[in-house]
Amino acid sequence: MQFGRPIDEVKLYLDARYISSCEAIWRIFLFHIQKQVPNVVCLQVHLPDEQSVVFDPDDPNDPNYNAEDAEDAENEGKPTTLMGWFNANAAAAEGSEVLNTLYQNFPSKMVWNAKQHIWTDRKKGFAIGRMYYAHPSAGERFYLRLLLTCVKGATSFKHLRSFEGIVYPTFKDACIVRGLLEDDSEWRQCLEEAKDMQMGGQLRRLFVTILCDCFPTNPRALWDEFKPYLCDDLGHYLMHNTNIHEPTEEQIYDCGLYLIDKLLAVFGKGLRNWPTLPLPNPNTNWAAMLNPLIGEQQYNQNVQRDLAEENIPRLNFDQKSAFDRILTAIEGKTGEAFFLHGSGGTGKTFLYNTLCYQLRSMSKIVLCVASSGIAALLLKGGTTAHSCFKIPLFCHEDSVCNIPKNSDLAELMCKTDLVIWDEAPMQHKHNMEAVDRSLRDILNTSNKPFGGLTFVFGGDFKQILPVIIKGGKAQTISAPIRKSVLWDSLSVVHLYQNMCLDTAIEAEANFAK
Repeated sequence: MQFGRPIDEVKLYLDARYISSCEAIWRIFLFHIQKQVPNVVCLQVHLPDEQSVVFDPDDPNDPNYNAEDAEDAENEGKPTTLMGWFNANAAAAEGSEVLNTLYQNFPSKMVWNAKQHIWTDRKKGFAIGRMYYAHPSAGERFYLRLLLTCVKGATSFKHLRSFEGIVYPTFKDACIVRGLLEDDSEWRQCLEEAKDMQMGGQLRRLFVTILCDCFPTNPRALWDEFKPYLCDDLGHYLMHNTNIHEPTEEQIYDCGLYLIDKLLAVFGKGLRNWPTLPLPNPNTNWAAMLNPLIGEQQYNQNVQRDLAEENIPRLNFDQKSAFDRILTAIEGKTGEAFFLHGSGGTGKTFLYNTLCYQLRSMSKIVLCVASSGIAALLLKGGTTAHSCFKIPLFCHEDSVCNIPKNSDLAELMCKTDLVIWDEAPMQHKHNMEAVDRSLRDILNTSNKPFGGLTFVFGGDFKQILPVIIKGGKAQTISAPIRKSVLWDSLSVVHLYQNMCLDTAIEAEANFAK
């Protein structure tokens, strides 16, 4: 930033560019500015049926070609350099030098014809091949690339997976039998030494580090061998902190897998990234049993359903419209955020609690917060926003909430379906923006407000605005959420009917008078 304005580096480069007379003459006569010797041919590496397919609906060579031909283009699938290598090997005569050439060395013997998508004999010049890089975390594509560095004359992907007459199901298995991968003795020794000095929680973190950074050949064998030590603390924990008083060995190991999967989520991964590892039982709600914050959000579904059935018919037209719109956003997981605007007495709190009853009867988690403790008491399970989201007391435009990404509170945010924030106009806009930044990071969704979590703000701008110490009228007006960058992303829903002054309701007649 320079004087509050972003720096345009491209413009600065062009403005400061100087072309001498020698360079100008060189360019005028269209002489070559640079030269690459030798020629480098980029070689594609892709799994079966995962090659790029490109079609041009406005191909000048085919005026009748249009977007409807996309499916035909995909079915035809013009050969890539890898598929062309297979075809060249299949067409080569027995004893040909082509069959004794690795894929990466093929450009030194052959030339890739980009128009006809075939390899032809090289008659002059020299070139070297370079396969596109594949990181070990790329899985099968990495093992495919590894095989291409040592297998000559392959005619198909199936041929690459074959060794001594046996076709193996995966490229990784083929690498193992060829001796291209090291064994896991180093990681086995690491865990063998650590199990005598560390508890289960520390061993699980070590196991996750090995999975993510060391790329073991057979992670399932490591799990099967060391799972009694990786889960040695869970039997006691489940017995004293959950309703499982006599946990079985299967439950203990299942809980261990859940905790390992949770640790992997911090790195943006999960046990599904390692197909050989078992997955935790999806029917066991470990999140609620192991996380006390999620456990607090478990309500009796039958009771909540009865309350919802009692309250929903009492919603007026505006409330029912808002109720349906919010439920649709939650069920569709659109990540829409709302601002429920209504004067005092229009039934905002009644609508909040009805939403809570309905969603909690469906085993969904609703967090109810308010700007003040008194307002929070009116919400079912309500608390203050600062307490729930750990908002800093002194918040500025770049603040974030104190929620570690691997904490119980962060896990609660990931499981939450709806957040209700009452009396939002009383809060400074920096508080909402801090929550927004934190949730985008925790939920790994930076392109949606609040990380795609459905929010319902509520309040009345005719009531108390944020208190700005020694601030004037301008500072007070610019502090609410109405002046925040988030406001344009909120859908405003209005409640017009004042239920406290509705004389048609017999119970409110005296109050109206």
